[in-house]
Amino acid sequence: RDGSDGCVRDKDLDCESDKFYHMESVKLPETSSVFVNKTIGIYECGELCHDNCSCTAYANVYLTHGGTGCVMWISELNDITSYPGGGQDLFVRLAASASDLGMFFFSFF
Repeated sequence: RDGSDGCVRDKDLDCESDKFYHMESVKLPETSSVFVNKTIGIYECGELCHDNCSCTAYANVYLTHGGTGCVMWISELNDITSYPGGGQDLFVRLAASASDLGMFFFSFF
């Protein structure tokens, strides 16, 4: 599959000041390079992802009971698809300098 029409970063990440863009109702990226912890919630997952400069995104593992568990991507994000009436929430690491785009961000510092 040719993914050349996907998104490309135009601002460098800074790790400490990076923020997370909240994408709603998406099919999560392919999972060949992920870290999974089934015992923590989404807030703790976000903190872990923020503290790991290799983490590019995070989400809940399970959707039941308000969402539980943590999956963190540690590589490029491939094959994200919008599912307008379904799908999951995904939090994607973006440079803090991108926050002037009027997007909804989460910050952990």
